[in-house]
Amino acid sequence: MVSTVATGVLDLTAASPLVGDTPQVQAWVRAAQAGDRAAFDALVSLYYRAVYRTAMAALQRTEDAEDATQDAFVLAWRKVSGFRGDASFKTWLLTIVWRQALDRRTRRDRWWRRQAARDLPVRRCGVGPQGDRVDYGAGAEVLRLAR
Repeated sequence: MVSTVATGVLDLTAASPLVGDTPQVQAWVRAAQAGDRAAFDALVSLYYRAVYRTAMAALQRTEDAEDATQDAFVLAWRKVSGFRGDASFKTWLLTIVWRQALDRRTRRDRWWRRQAARDLPVRRCGVGPQGDRVDYGAGAEVLRLAR
């Protein structure tokens, strides 16, 4: 039986187990929800590799994946009290990192597009003011690669 408190958050002190989590993970989640940083550190140690691989799959760059991994764990710590247990803790955590990674990728792609647009000539039609052909140069190549 699942019971909820007035806020709609799953009462993890109830006898019902978290979906798909081992008893040890359940205990760490409960402790982390109560503010126990050591328990959350144990969860970080357990899931770090899976979280990093997920970020790497979305971003394809080591530095970006490391940043997304760190951002995801920080966000998970802030939001762990709202974890309801509808899915396993790992699923919840991987959803956070996937969304963080996609947001980071979107921001990175927008930045590259803005940089490439600054490098392009003012006239983008391929013909210069005297009717000569405009060479888009490296800016067009960067813009093409950023898509």
